[in-house]
Parts: sequence; structure tokens; C-alpha cells
Amino acid sequence: MCLNLLLCTLENNLAGIQIGRRRMKTTVVASADYVTMFAKSPTDIPTTQQALYCFEVASGAKLNTGKSRVLAIGPWDTSVRIMDFPYHTEAKFLGFHITSNVQDSTHKSWTINTARIHVQSQDAYYRMIHTDRTAKSCALFLYRLRQEGLRSGTLSAE
Repeated sequence: MCLNLLLCTLENNLAGIQIGRRRMKTTVVASADYVTMFAKSPTDIPTTQQALYCFEVASGAKLNTGKSRVLAIGPWDTSVRIMDFPYHTEAKFLGFHITSNVQDSTHKSWTINTARIHVQSQDAYYRMIHTDRTAKSCALFLYRLRQEGLRSGTLSAE
């Protein structure tokens, strides 16, 4: 399914959210089978409805309403459903949490990702310690075996 026309229409007609120091605007993110749209106010709804209607008529395709989301950015009533998409105050895209405010997004994304990295680094550290101890134990065993062989005369000192 070609979403390019829909994505361009939404990017050009919605206020979107500003990301980063460059203040680049983002209104929608899409993955293989779902779309997450950012709505800053109820005035974005008619524009979104019109863009989706045009997309469906032109392509004959429909968005996956089970996976697609409208993420409400800022303080406004999210109890109403639009176009059969439930509003959400949080979405996950490519492993990162996106919420209605930057502080929560940052906290959730970094807390979860740093916790995963911490667990992975601990696992790697314990494997390294185990390997190191195993190597030292083998070396000690071979040293004792050699010493025993020298004492019993079964090995020469050469």
C-alpha cells in the first residue's frame, strides 16, 4: 500500500509537533502496517478525516484501525473517538515511547532503554568473569597436575 500521498497531505496540512533544536515538524509516523498521527487540537480532526477519505477513495485501501493511532498532544478531551481511531496519550514507535509531553517521552524511552542496556552489560560482565575464572581454574589444574607429575617422577622438568 502506498502511503506517500497520505503522509504528504498530513504533513502539509496539520500543525504537527516540533522535534529537536531545529524545530522540525512531524505530523505523522508510519510503519509497515500502521500509522500514528499527532493531533494538537480538535481542529486537526476534519483535516485528518478529509485526508484519510481521499486516501481510501484514491487507493481503495484502508488503514489498519486496530493498530493505527491518533496521539493527542497537549491538554484536550481525548474521550471521543475520531474516524474509529481511539485517542491515545502514549504510543510506541520503533521501540521509543512517545507521549503527549516531552518530559514523559524522554523519561519513559530512556528509563526502559537504559534498563535493558544495564541488564545486557551485566550479563556480558558475568559471562566474562565466568570465562576468566574457568581459564584460571584450568591453568591451576594443569599447574598442579604438572607439579604432581614432577614429584612422582612421571614427568621431567624439561
